Amino acid sequence: MLLILTTFCWSALACLEYNAGMSKDLELEIDTMVNSYLGVYDIPGVVVLVGHRDSISLHKAYGAIDGKMKMQKDAIFDLASITKVFTASALLKDLESRNLSHHDKVSTVLASYSRAQTKKLTFEDLLRHQSGMQPSVRSSFYELDQNKAWESILAINPKSKPASFVYSDVNYLVLGKALETLQGQGLDKAISKLILRPLGMDSSGFRPMDNLVECQQKCAPTGGDKALGEVHDPTSRHLGGIGGHAGLFASATDLAKFASMFLNEGQFCSKEILSESIVRSMTVKVPYSDRGLGFDITSRYSEKPSGEYFSRGISFGHTGYTGTSMWIDPTLDTYLIVLSNPVHAVNWKRAKKGYLKLIRELATSVGRANSY
Repeated sequence: MLLILTTFCWSALACLEYNAGMSKDLELEIDTMVNSYLGVYDIPGVVVLVGHRDSISLHKAYGAIDGKMKMQKDAIFDLASITKVFTASALLKDLESRNLSHHDKVSTVLASYSRAQTKKLTFEDLLRHQSGMQPSVRSSFYELDQNKAWESILAINPKSKPASFVYSDVNYLVLGKALETLQGQGLDKAISKLILRPLGMDSSGFRPMDNLVECQQKCAPTGGDKALGEVHDPTSRHLGGIGGHAGLFASATDLAKFASMFLNEGQFCSKEILSESIVRSMTVKVPYSDRGLGFDITSRYSEKPSGEYFSRGISFGHTGYTGTSMWIDPTLDTYLIVLSNPVHAVNWKRAKKGYLKLIRELATSVGRANSY
């Protein structure tokens, strides 16, 4: 079994060859830009990866992982809300295998959603953040034990009729619970089975100190009051570090495999991970929404990670509160991954502000260079 696993992981890495095709001018521009932002805003460190359909043209680490120890290219970061696109991918894959779709009602899976206020909600309503749910749980949630906490999440009713976009962690907490119900196992195991293992994302997972032997050396800390490998998001942390909205940790190399899959119509290493239909539903804009089924496309949150040159209305991606960003453009055959941990900085608000400026400038430079 070990030999088979080792061979598979090697093959998965071989499908993303390093291609030194990036111009020296662009590489120097990126180096100068990142180092400048690290100095001015006291951001601990950053990993930048620029990739394409089957290759990586830049993968570099800057600064320090904890303010002292040199950042490593294969450092493992708390992805925060980027977890949502993994939940969406896994759920849509499961639904498709059962001849169900995103148009089906959540109540077909979760009995608690059969009540009057939620019985008409579809998976699509939650996936697009158009369910009318409140953005997050109430403060009283943190006083409950884990079982009661889940009961409280599933009892939340929409504040308005499904229609307009309101970004909500509640949506993806519920979607994660639906996936657990369908799979008959924990969300962490379900996402690993359906997405992480098929892609060979061997440095990715929830609760990395439990599951990844390299976490002690490579996990980027997210704050002085949090243990290494402990999720930053308070709701996920209260639920044991596993939630459909936040909790997944990964390296830039692993995220590159995920991004490459979407540039290859759902395939990686010539193996179908997601169907073309799922890829389209997650990434193609529809008239009534600024988001795909999981990915952001043109919502207000898309402006910084997409910069000025990634194709508006065609490119897609997601960001995470801790300082993580992934943006993918099929027109330019390019994706940009920027992973950092500004929330670990002494002045984390200043570092976070700098990080948000940095991802916009990086996206603009990378997009412009690949537009010609």
